[in-house]
Amino acid sequence: MKIKTCLFVASNSPFSFWHSGTSNRIAMAYYSLSRIGIEMHVVRFLDEQILPQTIAYEEQFHGETGESRNLAASWEDIRYRRVGNNESWLRHIDQSLFDPVALIYPEAEYFGQIIRSRCEKLEPDLIWGVWIPSSAGIYYSNPRVPWISTHTDWMFQLMKIRAHWKSRITPVRRRDDLFSTMKLQWRSWLWKRADLQYLKECAAVETGSTVQAREMQGFGLENIHVVPSAYEPVAIDLEDYASLQDPQIVHLGSLATTSNKIGLSGYLKEAHPFLDDRLRAQGHNARLVIIGDTKAADTVLREMIMNAKATCTGFVHDLSTILRPYDIQIIPYEYISGLRTKVALHFNYAQVVVATRASVRGMPELVAGENCILVDSVKEFPEALEHLIQVPELRVKYGRNARATFEREYTLDRQIERYQNILDSLNTGPN
Repeated sequence: MKIKTCLFVASNSPFSFWHSGTSNRIAMAYYSLSRIGIEMHVVRFLDEQILPQTIAYEEQFHGETGESRNLAASWEDIRYRRVGNNESWLRHIDQSLFDPVALIYPEAEYFGQIIRSRCEKLEPDLIWGVWIPSSAGIYYSNPRVPWISTHTDWMFQLMKIRAHWKSRITPVRRRDDLFSTMKLQWRSWLWKRADLQYLKECAAVETGSTVQAREMQGFGLENIHVVPSAYEPVAIDLEDYASLQDPQIVHLGSLATTSNKIGLSGYLKEAHPFLDDRLRAQGHNARLVIIGDTKAADTVLREMIMNAKATCTGFVHDLSTILRPYDIQIIPYEYISGLRTKVALHFNYAQVVVATRASVRGMPELVAGENCILVDSVKEFPEALEHLIQVPELRVKYGRNARATFEREYTLDRQIERYQNILDSLNTGPN
């Protein structure tokens, strides 16, 4: 059996390599399957609260939007309004035990109806869903053909990470702490069961993290494939050494994302003030540049950003207008969760990545001392960054090796091979 047609299901994001980490995973799978030669039919679910931002982005970058639309044999956007679960407490208990996806994502059953109706008309050979809402909807459609889920984060892990970070910065009373812990354990248990409920029905699961792949195996999942994030190569001049005399320390990513918010907060609290003092004492200087939407930053984080005298650019579509070869990119997130989709982007621009080991544990392409610098905690960032600023030739070495790693591991052409392997694992891959 050849795979000729695919129903591609996504939600609440443009099909864009540049918009966000989730949108990158959507675009990567979509473009790769199209280049393999599969006829693509898209169903995209759009929450009415998020819809205006998605439309505004797609209208602004209409060339990118048109390119993705032109690859589809059909495209259907379905608007929906997310509502809370208003079932009785007895029904809540029943769903907790037997159908946690319905409890957490009550709209998923509606998604399933739409997907089932689309499948009856299209009769696809394969269904591909990206992220939880899409995959949950496919699960409820009870498909008769193989389906694949692209998974990016365990929500049950993110809940615990957010709670742990909050406890570090906000002391609570013992009684409140006990109640919060019990509530957190209950919600985390539900989310974990919900994720596994639909993932165990997939024919294959795609992830970008080797750590996440091992966790999935430990949960009893099979046919798991690791596909690193990818981008089309950008044209850069590796002979451009402007950043060596005028270095930038860059943090890239929207502060609506847990890893970016927590990571930057930790850096500004535990690293940047000490680095700033050390550099001034030696007559050095380095600008801190924060690229991405900062609207979700809380009051404390906003104040830290202001005190650091950081340059905040907002979202930037064309990063070549800001990034130069051998600038320093920081990833100060200290938890092992999900995947760092922006690493491939950093390497694309020959950036010098300084990260915690935990943050990139699932990315074996990163080799400390060769294409990046890895440290154990954010408190080690000042020393590592100071050394890079003092020794510009080191930044050239790391930047060039990063770009070489990108060309070897993180191009779209490289990932197409991996997507073909996923299809072949179904014994239905096209000849």
